[in-house]
Amino acid sequence: MEQVVIGLVLVAVVAAVAFVVSRRSTPDAPTRGVARVPAQLDRNDFEATDAEWLLVLFSSATCGTCASARSRLESLDEGVVAGRVARAEVTWEQHGPIHERYGVDGVPLIVVVDERGVVRASVVGVPKAGEIEEALAALEPSDGTGS
Repeated sequence: MEQVVIGLVLVAVVAAVAFVVSRRSTPDAPTRGVARVPAQLDRNDFEATDAEWLLVLFSSATCGTCASARSRLESLDEGVVAGRVARAEVTWEQHGPIHERYGVDGVPLIVVVDERGVVRASVVGVPKAGEIEEALAALEPSDGTGS
């Protein structure tokens, strides 16, 4: 009888260990790979509406990489952006409804918007050195007609 009890205890221990191991080895649920990028913005939602291009950084105060993205934007070559490009930062904490309005679900997100509000370029995450300048240089100048 003693051997049966020891056997049952061993089976129970093995079953418990197998259960714990199987729970630990279960892969995590997949994460969303890419943040959604809006196709168009209403430029009236932002203070700087008179420049040819609007560069918008969607960010959050709790996002560590947002500070790096902000720094990268602040260091843009002024020869590339002077007079043509206005900049705006939209933090989740101060402008959550704007994030929601445009479906922004990941930060940092940088978009380049033309005079009509059409998103012409975007970067999810921290842009590589020169990436924003290259995107701006590739954009054709607006003809100001809104077409």
